Amino acid sequence: TFTITPSFDTLSILPDTTRSAQTFNAYRQHFNDVAQAQIILYAPGEDLRQPRYSSDISSITTTLTKVAHISGVATIAPTSPQATPTNQEYATDGSAVAMTFLLNVDATSQEARQSVDALLTNATQAKQGTTLSNVQVFVRGESAGIRDQEMQLGSDFTLIVILVIVIIYVILALLVRSLIAPLY
Repeated sequence: TFTITPSFDTLSILPDTTRSAQTFNAYRQHFNDVAQAQIILYAPGEDLRQPRYSSDISSITTTLTKVAHISGVATIAPTSPQATPTNQEYATDGSAVAMTFLLNVDATSQEARQSVDALLTNATQAKQGTTLSNVQVFVRGESAGIRDQEMQLGSDFTLIVILVIVIIYVILALLVRSLIAPLY
């Protein structure tokens, strides 16, 4: 089987002496969030701000903090002085809740894309058997977008290779006026 694994890890191809690499490494040493990935739980027609969902949302958030390369959860500043900071951000109608996870690796790296896969898988598993079992789980962020591009590029490449082989076969078959000769 022939496969191509494209690399979107633009930082690793640069020498450590470049300003971009030095800035990234300095940032990573002093700050907790090199990149971010956001898990969104979406339940059309529901209001996830209701108290019955709170413990399950918190439980899922706690479960996801154990994923490799997750260094924490972004805290959302309160909108009023009486409110306390939270780890979730709700849609205006309450039908969705977003949790932003901090990654301690470059967003374009293979590790970040694997963390996105693990976040999605673990969130889907963690919601089972809870009040959130019917919600849809989405992931967003730079690493998620790169992961999707990588998957699409892989499937497109396979299709292109197959089409090229078929077209070359047809052209050769027409040139030599034989269906069997182009196979040699």
